[in-house]
This record gives sequence, structure tokens and C-alpha cells, in this order.
Amino acid sequence: MAQTRYENWTREELIGRLHKLDMSEENRDRSRKGDARKRFKEQQDIDFSNTYRRKIALKFCYDGWDYNGLAIQGEPTQLPTVEEVLLKALYTKRLIDPATGMAGCDWARCGRTDKGVSAAGQVISLFVRTNLRSGPGIITPASVALAEAVESIIPLQKQNPEAGGGDAFDFGDFTFEEDEEVTQVSSPVVDSSRKEFPFVSMLNRVLPPSIRILAWAPVSDSFSARFSCRYRHYKYFFAPISPKGTTLDLDKMRTAALSFLGEHDFRNFCKLDAQKQITNFKRRIDRADISPVDPTLPDGLWVFNLVGTAFLWHQVRHIMAVLFMVASGNEDVSIVRTLLNVDGSEAQANEKDAIPTVDCKPEYEMADALPLVLWDCDYAQEDVQWVLDTDGDAEEDAGGASDTPTRLLEQMASVNERARIETTMREHFLEAAQKYRRTRIQNPSVSDINLGGGRTRTLARYIPLLQRPRQEPVEVINERWRATRGQRRTDRLAAAGGR
Repeated sequence: MAQTRYENWTREELIGRLHKLDMSEENRDRSRKGDARKRFKEQQDIDFSNTYRRKIALKFCYDGWDYNGLAIQGEPTQLPTVEEVLLKALYTKRLIDPATGMAGCDWARCGRTDKGVSAAGQVISLFVRTNLRSGPGIITPASVALAEAVESIIPLQKQNPEAGGGDAFDFGDFTFEEDEEVTQVSSPVVDSSRKEFPFVSMLNRVLPPSIRILAWAPVSDSFSARFSCRYRHYKYFFAPISPKGTTLDLDKMRTAALSFLGEHDFRNFCKLDAQKQITNFKRRIDRADISPVDPTLPDGLWVFNLVGTAFLWHQVRHIMAVLFMVASGNEDVSIVRTLLNVDGSEAQANEKDAIPTVDCKPEYEMADALPLVLWDCDYAQEDVQWVLDTDGDAEEDAGGASDTPTRLLEQMASVNERARIETTMREHFLEAAQKYRRTRIQNPSVSDINLGGGRTRTLARYIPLLQRPRQEPVEVINERWRATRGQRRTDRLAAAGGR
């Protein structure tokens, strides 16, 4: 290697070089501080085919208004998706292989949230690199397993010194020279003192504040964040008085919400995605109620709680839109039962109280995404036992930055305080603006449609839902997609397979 010559360097260049050397020496000293810090240090070059793996579940929260939904998209989006950012963090920390991506780690999400929708307890499951070498669920790399098999045979050969050195041991397609290859593939010594990677602190250190990992759990190889979930709990926050002064009838809203309980066909309460070719729109709702966020402030925000086994695309936002229509007095409480009566199976006491059959969805705008939160995803205790990431303390003791659970709460409390200050400031701005504007007088000839999240739409004339144009039957929409875009997709796949 050519020796560096400094004769022609300027004074500034020499000082810079010395500073760089000093920094390198400091880094070397810092890297020697404790085995724990070395263990958690990011590894730059990893052969994932030779790493130990295990399947885990991650529970996390995120601010949906910063992202283009949860799921990664096949095309560029205006905002990043939550999964894009999570994948980047997992790649950065070398927990999954960038070459194989989501497919290679058996990635599964509990519930897909759309653009603007947030989550307080979202869950994903995936295989990750582990720091452990043995135990339940630990997958040994093939190279190590083979080396262990070799090691179990070679000592028997070495017990006979007359066999001589340099003999080749043939194991099918693999041949090892005793004096060379065996030492390279020998099984590592199992260290019972090994601790698992602090997944929570590792990922939070490289994730933006709008996404926080809350906990992790070891799970079985067959576990799926989606299919193992017992129920999903959504919350939708709203104000009892709209920005235009319309007061919601909360009693009517509560009564209408009770009609959702049980199993129903929700085709009139969702957005149809022909690409998915859904034919079964039956879902079960176990809880549907409204209550004040703070019981001591009845004029403050309220929340709609919806708990069910599974949900259709935009189902919660469609449900909220209809509940707002009822609470605003634009629709009767019975509209919910009517829209659920897609096949005429709803009980009809007599001709006067007959419930119309609505087998095609009327056109209406769904509620805003901002107040919607995937609050929690529930799993059987024997399937998931969440782990508090206390191992991050070891890194703090070794001189590293602290990202322990206490630190996580401090970070989230800081974000919350800034949000409270922003809210208070906006309230003062509103108060200042009111000095220069008169209170709006409600025009009885127009209707204000509450869409949630501070959004309203004013209509010169409200058209009842049952009098509006309706979509085509689900069967017609699905068949048209199969005959057009679906057929083109099939042709493309067939052409790609033939090459």
C-alpha cells in the first residue's frame, strides 16, 4: 500500500487529518467499552443465510396523517407508507434481509389502515435475525447445522491417530479437508448468557417520532398477525357540535349504533374493491357504543368504539358517516337496519313497519380519516406474551444512548406536550378571529352534513339515502373487472411465465 505523503499538505489539511485520526482513536476506544455494546452495535456485513432467526410480533403506534396508509404500495406515493419506513429501519438494523424483503421474512399485518388513519396498537409478525443460539423457536442456519453434524463425526476419526492428517471426509455433495474446512464451519459455542436483541430500542432509534415500537413478543412459526387476531378495536373521535354549530343528537346516535351488533352483511357500509373479488360481506360486530373521552367534560370530544372480528375496506368510516346523518337529524334511526337488510331477511312485524330491502349501496360520502384509530388488536395469551424491552439498560450502562421503555415514554410525552401546546395556540387563534366575525346564522333551507375531523359539507337540499342513485350489484361489478382488468392481468402473468 502506498505511503501517505504530507509534505505538500496545507496547515488546515494537516489539522483536519489529525482531528480525523483523533476521532478514529476515540471511536476505537468507545467500541471496546463492554461486550453488551458490541452485541448491540449495528453489523454492516451480514450473510443472512448463516444467521439464526426467530419469528416475533411487533406492536407499534403511528400518526396516520404523516403517511400514505400502512401498506407498502407497488407504485410511488405522495407520502411514504408506514411499512416503507418500518422496512427501512429493519434493513438498517440488519434484522431482515433486504435481498428477500417482506416475502423472505413472512411479513403479516393485523389490519390495513388507509391514508390518514392512525394506530395505537397495530401489530405485524415476521422472522428476524436473533442474538440467541438455542431455545424455543430459534431456527439454526443450514451451514451451522451441517457443521454440527460434521463435528459429531470427525472426533471419532481423530480418536485413531494412525488415520493420519489431511484425510478427506465425504458427506454427499460436501467434502471437507480435516485441517482446513472443519475449523471454518465448526459449530459456535452456545453462550447461555446471551440476551436477545432489544428490538424496541433498536428500531425506535432509527424510526421517526411519528412511529414508535411499543413491545415485541416471541411467537410460533405458524403465528400470523392477521389470521391469529381474535378481534380489532377501532376508535373514532368526534365533537358533539360541528364547526358550523350543528349539535348532534347523541341519544339517537347511540340507539342507531346498537343495530350494528351481531353478524350482518355490510356491503352498504364499505367501499367495493373489485380487484379483491369479495363475495362475502358478512362481518360480526361485538361492540358499538359512544361515550365521552373525559366524563367530566360532556361538551368535550366523544368517541365511538367499534369492536369486531374483521372489517371491510373503509367500513368504519362508512358506519360513522351514516351515524352522523342520524345524529344530525337527516336520517331516521331505522336507516341502519334498512341498509343492513340486503336480502330481505330482516324481521318485519307487519306491513306498516316493513323494512325495505337495499341490495345495492346508495351513494354517500364516507367520514373523514383523521379521527379514526386502530386502537388495539387482541390475541390469545398462549399465542402472544408481550415483552418489555428492559435489555436496553445494558447498552446505557455501556455508555450508549438510552432508548429504554422509560425513555420511550419520555419521548412520547414530549410529542404529546407539543401537540397540547399547538391545540391551545389554535384555540387562541380562533378566539382572536371571533372578535372580527359575527356568529353564523343557521339557514333553515340548507343542510350541513357532518363528516368528522372538523369537516362539514353544506347542501342546498338533502336527499335521503334511500332516494339516492345506487351502485350496481356486487356481482356485476366483480364480473366486469374479471372480464377486463382481471383478464389483462391473467394474460400478463401467463406471458411472463412463458418466457
